[in-house]
Amino acid sequence: MEADLIRLSHDFAYYMDYRKYEKLIGLFTSDALFDRIMHVHRGHDEIRAGLNERSTAIMTRHISTNFHFEPISETEVRGVVYNMSYFGQLNAEGEAPAIYSGPGMLLEFHDRYVRTMVGWRFAERVARAALLDPHAPMLAGGHWRPEAD
Repeated sequence: MEADLIRLSHDFAYYMDYRKYEKLIGLFTSDALFDRIMHVHRGHDEIRAGLNERSTAIMTRHISTNFHFEPISETEVRGVVYNMSYFGQLNAEGEAPAIYSGPGMLLEFHDRYVRTMVGWRFAERVARAALLDPHAPMLAGGHWRPEAD
């Protein structure tokens, strides 16, 4: 089970980074909740629409580690995955290497997985910022700010 869930997270990162959105959507149940911080989607259609709005001028790379799983039943598991996310501006032709300007940000994915007929899938994937670079894209628009102590 753990190996399958780790693979699911690695596939998620790869498909997100390479914009293989239909494959990424297939990692979710049909009614899944996907919260990308400021962008909340429920179900395949909303996930697809939200992903298609992502900028094509920015390259991302997501590196996942520190997988922690807590089985709820034989068909449901909760988990937390640390994810280091990096962003960079592509050149005028939309090609790499991207210009990278910061240390990235550390996210925690709070997940709920369910076992389906085709294997484990995300029923919920909720991203929570843990550590942010002051230049993180989510801060640039001024729509989200971490709460002060």
